[in-house]
Order: sequence, then C-alpha cells, then structure tokens
Amino acid sequence: SARPDRCPVFGTPFVFGRGANHPQGPSVDRIILELGYVRRNVTAPTALILARVFGNKALQKITATDIDKLLSDLKDKVSERSRRHIYVITKGCLAAAVRKKHIEHNPADDAEGVDLDADATEIGDTLPADKFAAFLAGFEGHPLENIVIVALRTGARRNEILAIRHSDVDYAKGELRIMRAVEHTVKHKTRFKAPKNGKCRRFAIDPDLLALFRREREKLLRIIAKVPGDAVVDLSLVKIPDDALVFWAMPRAGFPDFTKPREASEISKQFRAKADAMGYPRLRFHDLRGSHETALLDAGMAVHVVAARCGHSAAMLLSTYAKRTQKSDTAAAQALVNIFGKK
Repeated sequence: SARPDRCPVFGTPFVFGRGANHPQGPSVDRIILELGYVRRNVTAPTALILARVFGNKALQKITATDIDKLLSDLKDKVSERSRRHIYVITKGCLAAAVRKKHIEHNPADDAEGVDLDADATEIGDTLPADKFAAFLAGFEGHPLENIVIVALRTGARRNEILAIRHSDVDYAKGELRIMRAVEHTVKHKTRFKAPKNGKCRRFAIDPDLLALFRREREKLLRIIAKVPGDAVVDLSLVKIPDDALVFWAMPRAGFPDFTKPREASEISKQFRAKADAMGYPRLRFHDLRGSHETALLDAGMAVHVVAARCGHSAAMLLSTYAKRTQKSDTAAAQALVNIFGKK
C-alpha cells in the first residue's frame, strides 16, 4: 500500500481515524514543542491524501507521472502553498519507503514537482498605504466593513479578530488585548485557543478605532436592553457578558448568542468576492496583516515594535517584509547618492 505506517519526519506511528483529529498527531494549527510539532515544520499527515489518490496501488508501481498528475489535479483546487506541502510530504513518505527498502528509488525525485522557492505566492499581495483610505471606502456599508477596518488598523489575524471580546478593549488606556483566536475543528467544532505561537499581546490603538469599538459596544447594549438605535436612553446599567464578542454571529432566528463567533471561512469568501469586485483579485484577507506591517515599517517604525504589536518575531517579520516591498531598498540607494554625491 502507498500509505506509510509512520511519520517520515518524526518516525512516530500514524493513527488513522474517521472524522476526528488524533490528540498526538501533527497538524497545521497544533503546536506541541515537546513532540517537535512546530510551525513551518509539519503539516497534517498527507498519508491520507496519498491513500485516497493512489489507493491500494503498490509502492513499486507509483511513478513520477502519477505524482505529476496528482500535483496537476490539485493546481486549481488548493492553494499553491498547500500544493507544495503535499509534494514535500509525498516525497518524504516515499523516501521513508526507500529507507525501509520497500522500494529501490523515490519516484518523486524524477517528478517535475513544484517550485519550492515560490515566495511571492506564499506572501501574497500587499495593499499600498496610500490606497488604504480608498480601499476602506469601498467596504463602507458592507457586512465586513468593521472587521476589515480592525484588520488593516491592527494587523491582527482573521481568527484573532473574530475572537476579540468587548472586555479586551481598555477604553481608559486606549489599548486592545489579543488574548485568543477562533479555531474550527471536526472534533471540537468551534472553540477558542491561544493566539498563534501562544503569544498574547496588548498594544495602543488609534482614537478612530477606539470609537469603532465604542459603537459596537453601544450597539450590543441596545440589543440587550431591547431599545431602538435612535432612542435616547441611559445604558449605564446594562451589563455586557464578560465573554461577549465584538463580532458575534448573527442567528437565522431567535435571540443571538453573543459568545458565538462568525464563521472564519465565510469571512474570507466574502472578502475575496468584494476585493475582486473592487479590482483586487489576488488580495486575501490575510494580506491586510502584511499590508499593515509593511505600512508601519515603511513609515520608519522600529522593527521590534511592529513585531510585538503583530505577534511576530523580529526575524520572521523582516524576512517576509523584504519580500513584500522594495521601497526601503530604493530609499537606501538614494541615501547612498546623498552620501557620496552624484558624479
């Protein structure tokens, strides 16, 4: 069979189940340092994909052509990053079969494969800072308007924004706390987890963003108190639940559950549709984060400050930033002209 019994990266046995994640198995969003499951080092066991594609085909009969066909079929079905992951793990599984002497040669070595250095595809597009205002104006009145504003003004990840509670906003200090992120899994359905890399953070926000959170808070108070939006009433005695979300899911019927987050994948779909209609066909929701970081760095903000606000390491921020823009490089060249003068 094409399905290996052990992970080619860690050598640990695969546990195959149905409709649930095994608690000891690696996955894209699970970080278990003591087991070696760290970001960028392991993805969901692609052995399942191999089994579904190659079926019970003997390892000795899998060819480079089979692998190229697999990658070609996936081209318009998954992201380029996912396709690269699948290729790398496929190659690793077959390499394990070579080491165990089940096969003499790894057919993935002869396959055309994918471009493992396709950094531009992985980084995505960047929205220039001088287009921020026009881009946000395009979302005016759209269901995602305030979510997009928060994303572009904070650089927070989509699932972090969907997990923001009203209690995370410190109006006295003008600060926002990022304490958790939404996670959707087969086993646990929708739940909350620590932010990526386990880094909770707090940072100052601008007055306009603080005003946005105030409006969302008042909107929720009026819903709880069951008073119209234009009625002049004292809402100081109305209490918001401690775990009430800023961007809660609107129910199809009945009174809303303010602790239920919106569906993350639906947010991305709505964003892509609107961005495409506005003339940004390659802009993903996650690219708003990169756009925020790039704007701050181009404005001269210290790297460690931007990294701390966005939950990055400084090294990771610089490595991705360098692929997004050439503005600083152009500025450096001009600085040299100023230093040495023109001949």
